[in-house]
Amino acid sequence: MRLLRLVRQNWRYILLVIIPLGFLPLALLYESKVAKCGYGMIVIGLFWVFELLPIAVTSFLPAILLPLLGIASASSVCNQYFKSISFLLIGSLSIACAVERWNLHKRIALRVLLSMGTRPSLLLLAFILVTAFIAMWLNNTATTSMMVPIAHAVVSELRSSAKRASRHCRRMNGDTAMEMTTRPTETTLLSNPAESEQMGLMPASVAVSADDGSNGSLSDEDDGSENAASLAETREYDNLLKALVISIAYSSCLGGSSTLIGSNSSIILKEIVDSLWPDNDLTFTSYMIFNLPTAVLMVLCCWVWMFCVFHGPRRFFRCRASDDSHTLAAYRHMQVVIRRNYDDLGPISWAEVGVAVHFGIVVLLWLTRNPGFFPGWSQLFTKNQIDDSVPTLLVVCSLFVFPAYNPRKARPVESGNGKRRGAKRKRETLLEWDVIQKNLPWGVIIMTGAGFALAFASDKSGLSQFLGDKLTFMLSLPRMAMLFIIVTITALLTEVTTNGAVASLLLPIVAKLALEGGIHPLYLMVPTSTATTLSFMLPVATPPNAVAFSYGGIRIIDMVKAGAGMNIIGFVLVTLSAHTWGQAWFQLDRFPDWALSSLPNGTSTTWMPNSTSAA
Repeated sequence: MRLLRLVRQNWRYILLVIIPLGFLPLALLYESKVAKCGYGMIVIGLFWVFELLPIAVTSFLPAILLPLLGIASASSVCNQYFKSISFLLIGSLSIACAVERWNLHKRIALRVLLSMGTRPSLLLLAFILVTAFIAMWLNNTATTSMMVPIAHAVVSELRSSAKRASRHCRRMNGDTAMEMTTRPTETTLLSNPAESEQMGLMPASVAVSADDGSNGSLSDEDDGSENAASLAETREYDNLLKALVISIAYSSCLGGSSTLIGSNSSIILKEIVDSLWPDNDLTFTSYMIFNLPTAVLMVLCCWVWMFCVFHGPRRFFRCRASDDSHTLAAYRHMQVVIRRNYDDLGPISWAEVGVAVHFGIVVLLWLTRNPGFFPGWSQLFTKNQIDDSVPTLLVVCSLFVFPAYNPRKARPVESGNGKRRGAKRKRETLLEWDVIQKNLPWGVIIMTGAGFALAFASDKSGLSQFLGDKLTFMLSLPRMAMLFIIVTITALLTEVTTNGAVASLLLPIVAKLALEGGIHPLYLMVPTSTATTLSFMLPVATPPNAVAFSYGGIRIIDMVKAGAGMNIIGFVLVTLSAHTWGQAWFQLDRFPDWALSSLPNGTSTTWMPNSTSAA
């Protein structure tokens, strides 16, 4: 027992020694760079999976192991950590810091909640839509961290409002019982419990009628029914909280998958595609056209599925029933609470308008740089000299210049005698460097750079070619079946490690597999990148899942139960996306001209992705 206790307390230190030494023969017994790179990949991957070191610290290991193993020089490996796409990530995260600094995201969230209402199904839909939209542009972990406390506050207010209404009803019942001895036909204001229970949120805690044979008295049976109703009500609120919190984590990942800057895996995809084929047609706009419909369908499926899992399908598909007075009172109270939180933000400020304008400008520049269906503004410059990082950094620099307050108005400050007076203060801009230093997730940037380094090593050592050759048996399968298998394997791997690590390991492999089969590279690579965001079943799968789980009220089995269905939905929709709108936009039924130079000799490029037979 003492030994087991010692192992439990020090298992990380034990694995820190066992993993590198246990796989060391792979690098020593085989002289090829493929084996040595495989050893490095295994060690780094397991360190990521078990989090033996902080993820950002583990991300330094490629810069250590790859030169020591003789795969690449230290300078070439370190050059992979900061590339053009890295500055796109830094710029977009900096803009997100400005949005968070001035609470623009909170104003948007509360405004949508006010518009959607507080009925359970609409409340769930509002949280999902707001979270997904914000996560398209902001870090999904930060989005989840903002929305989960709001969800807890909303449910807490609903719960306390219901308790107040229940106490009020019991007091009214006592008064009514005294009067019903003289007026036996009069009933209390309470509704039938069955009617209230049908709402799925506010089951009646007490019900007394004049014709129930009790003459308005509260018997022991009534007390028992009150307790049962109270337990059912508690269960309903617990389920609502679970549905909201888990849905926030899921929708933040889904929203991030719809844009090129929304997740680490999409950033890594863009860098790998650019390094292999500089003239590719994967841009911010084309990626969004490919993935946005999938994300929208996934978000809607998430809404239906999560409500059905935690409240039952009958309550979702049932027509709206008439609400009892206490349920309506709780909804009105919740609306007042949300309105009060929104009013606490005050009128929209100069800084919020400035950040919103900058945000709109950078999105417009991303979408119009090289949209594909009309000439973009990048064509005014030398070909391939402008990418998405340029307008991003330009807008970031503007945020450091644009004043945070209206320069025509003096900011009021407190004088010594407590009176407010107009005075000039130190000039403040929309974004300050100390805000960047404090809030920018540098660990995410380093981890993304580590992914670039691993993809570089996999290609340089021949590991991706080696594994791609071993997987050529999949080319004999129907194209849709092959893609479904790749998507499924990718999504399951992300349940135990980070999506950036999985994307770094698998994207070079599927790129080589596509070339071996004469398949459009984006047919396999974009769905593989998207599949890395389909990690719904475990708290360790993604940081948003971990954030949602850390607030309490959720068990692992709740996340597994909800996530299993979401995974299956995701497997199907991601696979179908490549055979519908993805095929139409990228012309996936033919091999692209920009990748012909890397095609192996003698490889056929005549295939149809929607065919049920092998090419």
